[in-house]
Amino acid sequence: MPSIHDSATWEPVLRLLRTADAESIAAPVGYVAGRIGRHGSSLPLPRRRPQPGRALQIEDMQDDVVGCELFSLDELYLADAPSRPSPWKSAAMKAVGTPSDAAVRGLVGSLGWIVFGDNSGGDRIPVDLTPGPRGHAGRIIMLDHEQDVGGDTLADSLTDLVSNGLGEGRRGPRGDQPPAVARVNIVGLSSVEAAAHPELEVLPIGV
Repeated sequence: MPSIHDSATWEPVLRLLRTADAESIAAPVGYVAGRIGRHGSSLPLPRRRPQPGRALQIEDMQDDVVGCELFSLDELYLADAPSRPSPWKSAAMKAVGTPSDAAVRGLVGSLGWIVFGDNSGGDRIPVDLTPGPRGHAGRIIMLDHEQDVGGDTLADSLTDLVSNGLGEGRRGPRGDQPPAVARVNIVGLSSVEAAAHPELEVLPIGV
């Protein structure tokens, strides 16, 4: 990795500043100034704001220095299973498994998921060092705060994330789908016999 004192390290930031404030820089004595710290920055870069009356959404972050809210070094953590708690009534309805064509492993947590930011909507963003059968190490994934198992692919690499921002999220096959989880109710399967399958793990029975 280039040294923090190497001009090449800061070249992408300078390009962003030049694009964001071209008028000031073009003036005879024009310049821009700012600072980057562990808890934020004062660089004169534009930032999308949420529409009046609603919270910040993923699309509001599309044009942000890497496309998401970065954590400080002290806030980085491994997204292991205890870091993703779930109430029993929700967790009992899930099956944990990784299909053969999954890019992200169907786990609650992994020591290979290093969380470095979020999307300001409660979803955590890790780099995936323990990918699924169809994935590769170094992909950027999202741990949806409304999901208990697995993750979604956001970018093929950190370089891709910096260059193109957050994607819409490519949700691949999950282990908590039929036949591992089958529901017998008025809108699901009609009987327990219809749900029977060698791979069945969870069977919620409703009205």
